[in-house]
Amino acid sequence: MNNVGINKIAVFSECYSHNLGDGVIFDSISFLLSNFGIEAVPIDLSGRESCSASMVQEIDASLFTFVRNVMRVPIRRYGTLRKLCSTSKWYLYDMQKTHDRWSHIIKSVDAVIIGGGQLLTDIDFGFPPKIFKVAKLAQYYKKPLCILGCGVGSTGWSLVARNIYDYVLRRAEYISVRDEDSLNMIRNRLPSSVKVNLHPDVAFMINQFQNYSLNLSDNKVVGFNFQPLLNFKKFLPSFNSLSNDTYLNLWVRLIQGACVAGYRPVIVTNGHPLDYETARSVVDRLNASGFQVVLADRPLSSEALIRQLADLPNLLCTRMHAGIISYCLGNKVIPISWDPKVVGVWSNVGLEDLVVSAEDLFIREWNYFENIFDNFVHSPKILECAQKKILSAMSDCVQILKKS
Repeated sequence: MNNVGINKIAVFSECYSHNLGDGVIFDSISFLLSNFGIEAVPIDLSGRESCSASMVQEIDASLFTFVRNVMRVPIRRYGTLRKLCSTSKWYLYDMQKTHDRWSHIIKSVDAVIIGGGQLLTDIDFGFPPKIFKVAKLAQYYKKPLCILGCGVGSTGWSLVARNIYDYVLRRAEYISVRDEDSLNMIRNRLPSSVKVNLHPDVAFMINQFQNYSLNLSDNKVVGFNFQPLLNFKKFLPSFNSLSNDTYLNLWVRLIQGACVAGYRPVIVTNGHPLDYETARSVVDRLNASGFQVVLADRPLSSEALIRQLADLPNLLCTRMHAGIISYCLGNKVIPISWDPKVVGVWSNVGLEDLVVSAEDLFIREWNYFENIFDNFVHSPKILECAQKKILSAMSDCVQILKKS
C-alpha cells in the first residue's frame, strides 16, 4: 500500500530489553507498519541503543549503577526505595543522556507511536516520566502521537503518574490497548468522547513474518520457561512468604515428573540474565538428583528466541510472549498466570482456557500438565481472527495519522 505523508514513525517501546518478548513486540509493530509502506524507527524507552549492547554485561562506572548494585536487595524489597532510585536516575542522568537523541529522531519522523507491552504502569515510576518526555517532544515538534496495543498496570497509578498519563492520553490521536482490564482503566480516566480501542497483543502476528520448521518428529520434547521468584511476589500475595529454595524446587519437582513420564525437558529462557541464572540453579539441582536436562543457550536476539521455541512441541511457560510465540508457531502451550495481564491478553483472543494459575505449581503433579498437552487443540480460526483485528487496528491508526 502507498501512504501519502506518513513514511517514517518513531516507535517507543522496550525494544532492546533483556526480555526478548519486548523485542518481538517491536518486530510485530514494524511488520504491521511495513504493510502500509511505513518505516518503524526503534527507540528504547529505557535508553538502550541496541539489542547487542543491552545483552552484554558491561561495567558501568556511573554513580547510579554503583548505588544500584550495592543496594540491589533493599531496592527490590521496598517499593518506595525503588521509585526513589528510578526517579533520581531518570531526572539526574538518563533524561539528559536521551534528550538530544530522542529530539533528533522525533524531529525527523512523521509521527510517534508508544507501542506495545505493559508500558502504562507505575510499579517503580520507571515509565511515567519517560512517556511524558516523549509526549512533550512530540508536541514540541508538532508530531501526532499514538498509543498502540499497550497494557495498563494492575497495581494502579500514583497521583503523579495519573497526572502524567492523563496528559499523554488526552493528547494522543489514537489509543488502543490489548486487554479488557486496560480498556476499563483508561476509559475511567478519559471523557466518554475519547475513543479507546481494544485489539489483541500485536505479537500474535509473529507467524506472519517469522516462519520456522517445527520439531514434529519428537512430541516428547517439552519446554520449561520460567523467571525469578521476585517477579511472582510483585503480583501474587501467596508467593510472598515463599523462599527461593522452595520456588526452585517447585520447578525441579515438575521437571523430574516430566522425566519420569518419558519426556525430554528443555529449559529455555527469554534472554534476561536473571531468568537464565534461575534456570541454571534449577538445572544444578536436577543434576544433583540424577536428572539430566537440556538448558538452551541464553538467546541474545528475538530471532534466536523464536528458533529455540520452534523446536519445542510442548511448552509450559511463565513469560507471556514465549507462550504467544510458541502458540503462533503451532506448538502446544500452557501459559502460567503470575500477573493479571497474562489472563487478560490470552482472554482477549478467546484462549483464556489455556491459562493455568501460578498457584497450581504448588498443588499439581506433572500428570496434570501432561493431560493438558495430550488434549490440546489448536484453533487456526481464533488466531486468524486475532490477526485480522490487529491489522484493522493498525489500519485505523495509520488513517488517523494521515488526517492529523
